[in-house]
Amino acid sequence: MNAPAGGEGAGSLGPDDPSGSEGSLRDDWVRDLVRTFLPGARDVAVSRLPGGLSGAVVYRCDVDGRGYALKRWPEGTSAARVDEVHDVLRRARKRLGLVPELVPSLFGSTRLSWDSGHFELASWVPGVAVGDGGEDRGTIVEAVRRGAAAIGAFHEATRCWGEGESLPPAVFRRLGRIAELQRRLPEALERGQSPTPMIAMAAEWLRRHGNVRLKEAAARLEPWAARMVPVQVVLRDIHPQHILFLEGVVSGIVDFDALGKDAIATDLARWVGGFLGDCGRGLVVLGGDSEPSEDSQSLWEAAVSGYSAVRSVPQSVVDLAVDIAEASWVILLANWVVWAHLGERDFSGLWPVVDRRVRGIMLKMEMGTFGTGGSR
Repeated sequence: MNAPAGGEGAGSLGPDDPSGSEGSLRDDWVRDLVRTFLPGARDVAVSRLPGGLSGAVVYRCDVDGRGYALKRWPEGTSAARVDEVHDVLRRARKRLGLVPELVPSLFGSTRLSWDSGHFELASWVPGVAVGDGGEDRGTIVEAVRRGAAAIGAFHEATRCWGEGESLPPAVFRRLGRIAELQRRLPEALERGQSPTPMIAMAAEWLRRHGNVRLKEAAARLEPWAARMVPVQVVLRDIHPQHILFLEGVVSGIVDFDALGKDAIATDLARWVGGFLGDCGRGLVVLGGDSEPSEDSQSLWEAAVSGYSAVRSVPQSVVDLAVDIAEASWVILLANWVVWAHLGERDFSGLWPVVDRRVRGIMLKMEMGTFGTGGSR
């Protein structure tokens, strides 16, 4: 493979297109890309990781006995956005070993742009995620605590870059999306057809309860639109698959694509919200209001305990995190139905993954997320 000069984009691949199925690259081209970052690499073993929903493609590359992750950023990501994330990660890495180490290419940049795509090579983060392996309640609660401590450590490592107070961007994004869904969801439910039984179940639930639940979500968030809250560089998409563990100890944080300046509460909401439902009942989709559960309260308490062991967390941040988590489920569920019914996104080959996401959202809505013990 001829490396793109200066690390910037080349033209079309021509007749020797290295792409495999579903946007993947042939192993030999992956090896050549790795050697653009590690010119002296000899033995490079390549394996592609299972695809997710973001559009990124990631390969595990073992190079002369050391592990790396080669990532192609999602299509449409700008070079400026990749550079912005990399700048934060390079500086955070100096303060926090849980952040992967980016490897500069032979052109000096940690971003390699080629064929309209952007690549990075980072140190491999060992470990497994908690939450999908049938762990018992105690294991999950402890993982939530330790993961929240890792989030607090990341916030400490990035606090010097614009920490302050402002109106919460996460709230305004969700209120804007609720308004859009209130316009578009009726059309999606009337026009579209569900590609899977799980999407059909979600659509039927939304026909009966979606309008009311969207109004409730907006009412829950609206008071925060006029309140100043702590903001800084945060992860914004720190769900259970993005913090890894080795023998019960956090080994690292992965996937920083959504990183940006936002309310601190956003990360706690995403982290704890991803586990709600994993400690308790099975899937029962009901129309009535869900009651707070002992399990959800224990998860929030564990998260607050873990985070506050690293840095202080005001009760207002916890309250906002709970409100964001509670309001987000109906937004996410309606998003999936709109995307599926109106064909706005292509999930070919990924419907089993989508179904798992939708099932999890419906379970979390049924569980409820209240019970933090704070005053409102």
